[in-house]
Parts: sequence; structure tokens; C-alpha cells
Amino acid sequence: MSSISPSSDDERLEKPVVERKSVGVQIQEPPFDLHYVRRNVADYALYLCRGRKSSREFSNRYEGGLDHDENNTRLVVLDESATMEFDEHVRTFSARTPDEGGPHVRLVLMNRDEGTFLEAKSQALELFEEYWGINMDDVALFTSELVSSYHSRMVKVNGDICLDISYNIREDILYDQNNISSLDSTLTVNVIPPTDLRVQHEYESLYFRHNIMTGQTTYILPNASREYRGLLHTVGRRFSERVSSMHPFSLHAVILFQSLAARSVQIDDLYRRLLWIETQIYQGSIFQGTDSEKFIRYIQLSHKLSRNLITLEHRNERDRSHIDKLLDDHKRLRKLIKQSSPNSQHHIDINTHEHVRDSLLSLKDLAHDQDRQIVNAQRKTQLFITLLYNLITGHDSGINLRIASETAKVAHEAKKDSTSMKIIAGVTMFYLPATFVCSLFGTNFVAINTNTSEPTFIVSKLWWVYIAFAVPLTAATIMGFHIWRRWRRGQKNIIGELWESSGGMSSPSPVVAPEHILQLLSKLHRVSLEQEAAISDSDKGKVYSSKILDDLENKHGPEGSRNAFDQLMLDKFIALDEDKCQFAYQLINAMGATNVVEAGTSFGVSTIYLALAVAQTKAATGKSGIVIATEKEAKKAEIARGYWAQCGEVVEQQIDLREGDLLETLKVGLPQVDLLLLDIWSSLALPTLKIVQPYLRHGAVVLADNTISSAEGYADLLAYLRDPENGFRNMTLPFTNGFEMCVYMPGAK
Repeated sequence: MSSISPSSDDERLEKPVVERKSVGVQIQEPPFDLHYVRRNVADYALYLCRGRKSSREFSNRYEGGLDHDENNTRLVVLDESATMEFDEHVRTFSARTPDEGGPHVRLVLMNRDEGTFLEAKSQALELFEEYWGINMDDVALFTSELVSSYHSRMVKVNGDICLDISYNIREDILYDQNNISSLDSTLTVNVIPPTDLRVQHEYESLYFRHNIMTGQTTYILPNASREYRGLLHTVGRRFSERVSSMHPFSLHAVILFQSLAARSVQIDDLYRRLLWIETQIYQGSIFQGTDSEKFIRYIQLSHKLSRNLITLEHRNERDRSHIDKLLDDHKRLRKLIKQSSPNSQHHIDINTHEHVRDSLLSLKDLAHDQDRQIVNAQRKTQLFITLLYNLITGHDSGINLRIASETAKVAHEAKKDSTSMKIIAGVTMFYLPATFVCSLFGTNFVAINTNTSEPTFIVSKLWWVYIAFAVPLTAATIMGFHIWRRWRRGQKNIIGELWESSGGMSSPSPVVAPEHILQLLSKLHRVSLEQEAAISDSDKGKVYSSKILDDLENKHGPEGSRNAFDQLMLDKFIALDEDKCQFAYQLINAMGATNVVEAGTSFGVSTIYLALAVAQTKAATGKSGIVIATEKEAKKAEIARGYWAQCGEVVEQQIDLREGDLLETLKVGLPQVDLLLLDIWSSLALPTLKIVQPYLRHGAVVLADNTISSAEGYADLLAYLRDPENGFRNMTLPFTNGFEMCVYMPGAK
């Protein structure tokens, strides 16, 4: 298979269009071989009406005139744009029934706008009402935008019972090309006020009437398009024999088959384009670029395909609904003819009737097959769009990591400068006493007399002058420093009061939740801090698992230290720090994450933050998702469920709590994971990561707590994360005790 260069992406994905001009509008239709489709439909029409395919060759061209001759007076096609003396033929065919030599089937094709041979379209409509008893105003109402659907009813015309059916065989959405432009190959966005988008619907409707008493059938297409006009002329020309045995619904099946056949060509064309995108993914050319604008371009093109698939789905559902309604009326028609027609020659042959029924059922199956193809294509398109969004997220994450790395380098250099200044200050303090002694002896108040046999100190009688100046100046300097500090503190207090009086906060919480949930979280964090301070011997009131384990190991030995540690922490309420919980909450919202795994739930405080963020992301994106929480101790799990119940369904419905050994419970039933939070004892962190890693999506984030204070315990985890072969990009965030953030980018260079 030859490779396709990335430079030709737009040209290969852009679909050529066929423009059909109308008054002030432009319609874009996918290209397909109308001649080929029309020939197939014409052959199918012969099969419907004769029960076999004709072996004769026919010309598809038609020249102006009436499609009937002396040997074919049973099917006539009146075309307003091609039939000379159109109005006279309308009058003529109204006077004769099939028994009197009139046509069995009257097929009328009207123009979209004004007639060719009639001065106004309303004149033709008046002729139908006057001579054929057909009120076209009712047809226009039934097929209009407000009530566009399938309508069938029984009516009486001159004492005869008739079955009337009207529906739309095609619907187009048109727009004013002066006010809106279609999505082109550039990356510009067309910003247009909603009031300027003048959109209108254009329908191609069909009207059908079958006279139960006389057996005469009438088809009228008030807005016949070029495709249907050519097709029906071809069908009319191919009948060279009487069609008294032709079923009234035969042309319904012909017209619907033409619509479905054209749609099959469109679906095949969309599949070809989707396969091209899939080839780009398999060959890896889509991953070669690092320009986010290229990914955006691919997304725009994929959205075009998705939009076309939605249109095809809508049209297919409409045709399938019409087929179902026609089957119902098909069943009713034979009963009506038997009950109402006194002349047995107007009864429909049972074989012909069943033949048309089988054809309609076949068309229904074809519509179902097209539905499945459209759904599969939509799924493929959505997968491609999701993949492209993930690539953009990973690309942006890489940029953010590079920025963070550069920031860390700057901070490291600043720290080195600070260390240098401390060294200089220390050296200065070391030499300060000697400097004082030198300056003291450099004055005239103290001197050494070397003129005598033994050197002696000479102290001036004015020595007190030095003290009189030095002490007040030193006191004034110290007092000035304290006054300056108090003034600065007062300024900060004033700014804080002004900020609070304006309703602001120095560090507002990003969490959006009902008030009772916020109060519960505040209470739980306060209890956690009190518990942590009670069992901690550090000056910061923080618990360091490595320090506690070392102390227990000295008391109980290596084997008993782990059990002693578990017993000590069994009832200790220690939650993830509040600022770290808020960071995880913000990160989930920023990523659009919906599937989160928390290793180490404990009493479920941090889980509440994760559930709130996932619920908001699901509501915004419409995606499904879950927070998978893990806890070994049944007592802690029970307490956690109680807190979640207090929060309500907004939290409870988002959480799947798995009790037991997480190294076992996480082995099954994991979705594609967007974020993994490691808040467990250091020895379990790396095994947990290796279990979840196969389910991490490209661009997923791994968070690990206390990676600075417990760096020794996390040594194996940090070594694994920082090994480039494992696909993680890492940075340590400046939270208390350290908070490691890693972005999973497998295969990225």
C-alpha cells in the first residue's frame, strides 16, 4: 500500500460537492453516479410491475411530449416543463376512467417554482382541483415544515371512495450564501450573529390518490427534482404494454428505492474517507506532527463527516418510517377494494399484492442495514475525534511540562543564589568581631604605647564619646527597623480588610458544591489535622510514615513493625491535605476526566472531591464515567459510605468502592483511566501503578502524595516514573511534603 503524504490531508478529506442553484441559496450534495442509480431503479421498477427484469435496452433520454402512444394508454406522465398543452391534458384525462379507455396511472411532475407553459403555478393547482378533485393546498399543508410527516386518509370524490397519501420524499436545509459560509479548509472561525442565519427548509413532496371504485391511481410531485424527473420519465417510457395489473403502490417502492440507492453511494463514500483516516493512524503519519493546529484541522474534517452522518441518519429514519406506514396502508388497501368495489375486475391480484409487499419489506431491511452502517461510521468518527482530542491534550501537557521544567530550573538557580548569599552573610558574621576590633583600634580613643620597654594600652579620657554616639545610633537603627515592620504589617492588614469587605478571599476554594457538602469537607479536614497533630512529633504536626515505621521497627523488629503500624493507623482519621484535594479537583475539570482511580480511600474525604469533579465533567461533556475507590479496612469503608451518603446522590452515584486488597480488586473491570491518585503506603504504590498502567489513556495523569517527605520509601516508584522508557513525564509540585504529578505519554520523544 502506498503511503499518502500528510501535506495532502485536506485535499483527500475534503469532499467535492455538486452545487444545485436556487434562488439565493446553495445546496451541497455528495457526488454519485445518477445515471447508474437511475438505470438500476428503472430495472427495479420493471421487476416490481412485471415480476421480471426486462432484457431490452432503452434510451434514458426523453424529448418534450407525452409519454404514451396508442399502444400504451394505461400509464401517462405529464411533465409541466416538457408536456405541450399541459392544461389540456389535465382536462382530457379527467373525463375518462380506466373502463372508458382512460389511464390507469396518472403521473404528474411539477416545477419547483413557476410553470414552463403555465403563467403561474397556482393555475396548475386550480386545474387539479377543478377537474381531478384534488385540493393541493391540503397537500402543501401536510408536507410543510410545521407538520412534515406521513399522512393518509379516506376521502369521497364525486361519490367515489379514494385513498389519499402525502409525504416528503426528500428534505433539504438551505441557507442564504450571503449570510453564512460553509466550513472551508482554513482555520478561521466564521463569527455570525444568530439573527443573520436565514435558514429555510425545502421539501420534495409526493401526493398519491387511488380511486377504489374505478381503480385509477394518481401520483403528483409538486416540486419534482431533476433526479426524480429523469427517473420517472424513464420508468414511463419503459412500459410498452398495458399496466392494468400494475399495483397502485409500485411507484412508491420505485421512488423509495431510488432514495435508498443514492444513500448507499453516499455511505460508501463516507466509509472510504473514514478508512483513509484509519490508514493514516495505522501508518503513524498522523502522530508525526507536533503542531496542534494540524490536529485541530483533522478534528474539523472529522466533524464534517460526523455532520454528514447525522444528516444521513435523519433521512434514513424518515424513509424507514414511510415504508412502515406504506405497509400499513398496503394492507388496508386490499380490504377496502374488496369491501367497496362492486366490479371484481378492479380487485388487486393477490400475487401482485404480495409481490409489492415483499418489495417494501426488502426496502425496510435495506434501510435497517444502512442504519447499522451509519451507526458504525458514527462510532468510528467519534473514536477518531476522541483520539485527536487526546493527542492535543497530550501535546499541550508536554508543553506545560517543558514550561514547568524551565520554571523549576529558574527556581533552582534562584535557590543557588540564595545559598550563596547565605554563605556570604555567614562569612561576614565570622569576620564582624575582628572588623569591630580593628575599627575600635583605628580610632584615637584607644591606642598601644610602644615607646616603653613594655607595650601598654592608652585610653583617651574622651572614650565615652564613642559610646555616646554608637549606642544611640544602634538603638535608633533597631527602633527604625521595628517601626518599619509594624507599618508594613498594618498596610497588609488594611489591604486584607479592604479585600474581605469587597467579598473577596485571599485564596478562594475552587470547589463548586452544595453548602452542606462544603461544610462537611471543612469539618473533616479540621478533624484530620487534629488527629495528625496528636500522633506526630514533628514541629509541623505532619505524619511521616517512614519515620513512624523506623520507630516501630526499633521497638518490634522488621517483621512486627508493619502489623504494629497497621494497628496504629487503623482508627486514625488522616486525609489528603485540603490544598492537594482542591488541586486534584481542578485538574479533573481541566482535563475533562471522567474515569478516576483512587488507590487508598481511607475515610473517603478526597474521594468526595474526585466525585464532585467527575460529576461536573460528565454533565458538561455527556460522557459516562466513574470514580473507582479502594479500601482494605471494612470499618473505614463503612464510615466513608456514611460521609458519601451525607453528601447525597451527586457524590454517591459517582463512586464504585472496592473493598479488600487493591492489588486484587483492581485487576478486573477497569475502564480507560484518565487520572490515578496514589495516596497509599509507599510500598504499595509501584505495584498499584503497574496494575493500572495498561488502562491509562494517552495524556492520563498520575498523582502521588508525600514524595518528598517519604522519598526513601518511594524510591522504587520515583525511579520507575522517571525512567523515560516507561512513558511518564514528571514534576514535583511544591505542596507540603511533596506532590508528584506525572503525565503518561507512551511513545512520545
